[in-house]
Amino acid sequence: MKDREFIELRNRFLLGLFIALVVVIPLFLVLVVKLDQTNPKIIRRLNEKDSFYILVESTNCKNCREVESILKKKKINYEKINIEKDEYEEMLEKLHSMSLEVSPPAILFIQDGIMVDQLTKINENSELEEFLNNMEERW
Repeated sequence: MKDREFIELRNRFLLGLFIALVVVIPLFLVLVVKLDQTNPKIIRRLNEKDSFYILVESTNCKNCREVESILKKKKINYEKINIEKDEYEEMLEKLHSMSLEVSPPAILFIQDGIMVDQLTKINENSELEEFLNNMEERW
């Protein structure tokens, strides 16, 4: 009789453990993925002390698209940030700690994880070309 009770107790324990693992492991994986998404690529590149450009844009900015097309034509290594989206809040805070006033379209030059220079409210393509040429000389 004791063997039968022990086997039944053991089976209940194993079933409970199995159910717990089936529920806990997927929840854990979901949390890990969500936490990873809160750390965008730009933050990682800043933390890794990388050198690159950041294009600061807004949703309805016509000049932003023109600036981006120039960056693509010149094959510039850049990341984009839309200042109207919540997922970039942490990155914006980090950039604001670098004493930055962002006004799209803007391009920031990051060297070794530190903002070296910026060009904001870009209205003329010639402004952008001159800025990029100056930054290429520094890089």
